[in-house]
Amino acid sequence: MHKQNVSYLGRYIKRPAIAESKLKHYDGNEVTFKYLDHTTNTYRQFRLTAEQFIGRFVQHIPDIGFRMIRYYGFLAHRVRGKLLPIVYQLLEQASPVNKKPFSFSELIQKNFNFNPLICILCGSQLILRSITFGKCSF
Repeated sequence: MHKQNVSYLGRYIKRPAIAESKLKHYDGNEVTFKYLDHTTNTYRQFRLTAEQFIGRFVQHIPDIGFRMIRYYGFLAHRVRGKLLPIVYQLLEQASPVNKKPFSFSELIQKNFNFNPLICILCGSQLILRSITFGKCSF
């Protein structure tokens, strides 16, 4: 089981930014490689100077400490909806209830201990009447 996990994760953790099979030609000055053009769904060739190619390639090297795989197994995005309820059931735990996100005013009240929707001068409720962006008015 562990050998399968290591081989599965290894394909994604240490995979290069471009496969060696996609590199077509290097003459000491220019690199030619092929890539999949997603707009036309066809393979195209692209030629760059060695410096340009290295500059683009280096962008794909992660920073030290950067996690390449965020979720794996039953937490992976593709299967989380199906498998996570089963995990909770096996652990005899209740699935967490999705909480409603805090509103702007609730966050301000919680962090700064004042209600931003109450006027600081007269204490009455503030009402949003309009929003103005540049010359337009809504």
